[in-house]
Amino acid sequence: MAGGSRDLGVGLAVVPGSRYGSSWVQVFGRG
Repeated sequence: MAGGSRDLGVGLAVVPGSRYGSSWVQVFGRG
């Protein structure tokens, strides 16, 4: 599951929403 979450974080970061992506990456990284 961790792998999937990581992929999601990376995808979001790539999307034109670095602010949102950064938040998601932090949450997923902790989870």
